[in-house]
Amino acid sequence: MKKIFLPFICFLSFLLTSNAQTAVQKNGQIYFVDKKGDRIDKLGTWEQRGDFNELLDFTKVSQSGQAYLLHKSGKSYPVAYRPDMLSDKTKALFLEFLPADNILEYDIASKKIEILVLKNCEINNLGAFLKACPQLKVLYIDKSGLNDLPAEIGILKNLDRLTVKNNLLNTLPKELFNLKNLRELRLNGNKIEELPADIGKLNKLEILNLNFNKLSSLPKEIGRLSQLQELDLSVNEIYSLPLVFGKLKKLNYLALSYNKLERLPNFEALHMLKFLDLSSSKLNSLPEGIGQLQSLEYLNLSNNDIGIVSVEIGKVKKLRHLDLSNNRIYLLPAQIGNLEQLNTLLLHHNIMSLLPAEFENLKKLEYLYLSKNQFDSLPKVIGKLESLLILNFSYNNIRSITTEIVNLPTLQTLDLSGNQLISLPSEIGKLTSLTNIDLSSNRISSFPDEISSLSNLTYIGLSDNKIDKLTEGLFNLTQLRMLYLDSNLLKTLPADFHKLKNLRLLSLSYNKDLSKNEIEKLRDVLIGCDIID
Repeated sequence: MKKIFLPFICFLSFLLTSNAQTAVQKNGQIYFVDKKGDRIDKLGTWEQRGDFNELLDFTKVSQSGQAYLLHKSGKSYPVAYRPDMLSDKTKALFLEFLPADNILEYDIASKKIEILVLKNCEINNLGAFLKACPQLKVLYIDKSGLNDLPAEIGILKNLDRLTVKNNLLNTLPKELFNLKNLRELRLNGNKIEELPADIGKLNKLEILNLNFNKLSSLPKEIGRLSQLQELDLSVNEIYSLPLVFGKLKKLNYLALSYNKLERLPNFEALHMLKFLDLSSSKLNSLPEGIGQLQSLEYLNLSNNDIGIVSVEIGKVKKLRHLDLSNNRIYLLPAQIGNLEQLNTLLLHHNIMSLLPAEFENLKKLEYLYLSKNQFDSLPKVIGKLESLLILNFSYNNIRSITTEIVNLPTLQTLDLSGNQLISLPSEIGKLTSLTNIDLSSNRISSFPDEISSLSNLTYIGLSDNKIDKLTEGLFNLTQLRMLYLDSNLLKTLPADFHKLKNLRLLSLSYNKDLSKNEIEKLRDVLIGCDIID
């Protein structure tokens, strides 16, 4: 049976996108605006623009036949995409799906290249490349089968950003750690098993990405990276973190998901941390010092073994996204109500049956997921969450819906599938903002005519219930596009289906007493609708 699943919301808009630029084309010219719509004058005006490439801070632009890489600072670099495009003006070389070694035939040493990008290129002599470009500021190598970094990497004294991702590196040369001006080091997607102690020499480093490698530990010298702001160590095999982690006081982004962490050092000194991902580890409690993270906005502790949520969580008052799903939590502390900025709360796959009264203080909560818990009724406190957009209580043991639910004027998606509901209250008709409702896999035999008031509904899931008759109110929902009625007890179909002019999918399978002839007649009425029988 085909199903439409509710969107999985992950709040990241506050993170790393605060300086996002959008291109606007007007009168044959292209310029950039910020997320408020204001023009960014320093980025200039251009004739053509490509997509943002994986250098993150650059976009491809052109003017008067010359291609450039445009940096977010406003500085532009004349770029060549093929060897025969090289000129005395070229400052950036961007090669893709080319045998890179052939470029050495073109005297690149005289071009003073500052940015070198090699994507899906065959590289057999990277050392010669680097000798020819000692003034490089940015080096980016992706998916080029590189087994090691040559010692010549150490001659790039001006290198500011180094990315060698999705290659085959398993060790790092000592010369790499002589790059005193390096601010960004991305080595994700390799086979690195050990991070040398010399990492501590890169004291200007602001971004370090080592995700998708084979690290099992970190050297204590990582604590010397006093300027570090972003650290991504997700998808490794790390068992523990050095105690010096607390010295990384400028960290605002820390990703440690999919490791083997069972314990953590005290995080209380990480006052600037905004993003913390500790999902899919082996933690049985919240990190020590969590209450001191006064800047934290995003916290992911899903897929762990947490049973008790510390009262310290209530001190993290800037928190906007909290994911505690797939644990064994049975009760939330009253202090959860202190998180008045919370926008998204994910608690599915736990063993909860109650919510604290203080839950009503979460006035800014828009996304609440509590599926696959042990609730036998919809908590009354839910009716106090006046900003809710999505509410998911699917696969619990809920037998009735409290009338307080009508106090959710902004609710757009309601998922109560997989429960024990027999009927719906007539007050359901007051949820006039609803666009999606899923009540499949319950024991519903009928639903009230007040459903006709839900004029914005585009999706209704009523599969696997005990419905033997359709209410007239259903056919007033002229915006409806998907209607699932499979696995019910329908015997006949009303003539009013023709009113559902926007219906595009109707599932009627496994209604054993519904005649094929009646379904065929319906196909003649619902032109453009896919009817599944």
